[in-house]
Amino acid sequence: MPLQKEDLVAAFYEFSKSVLPQMIEETQKIRPATMNIDDAAVYMGVHKDTLRKLIREKELPHVRVAGRILLRPQTLDEYMAASERESIRIVG
Repeated sequence: MPLQKEDLVAAFYEFSKSVLPQMIEETQKIRPATMNIDDAAVYMGVHKDTLRKLIREKELPHVRVAGRILLRPQTLDEYMAASERESIRIVG
């Protein structure tokens, strides 16, 4: 016996009211302590070569662990906030 449209709508409604909010809450709790270059580039919206250049020029704090470059999301946020502040021209 095929499912009726009403049954599908009711099942989706139940899913969206009970299961989906729990899934979203669990996903939002998980925030990695560090990111690799690829993830950090996506996070910042820049090319990974741009991040490598900032790291090489000692402009972006990072840590190397077992040969891997790791960046903290908080550090990336702080770097972008500082860059925003520097971009404001003060008119005197």
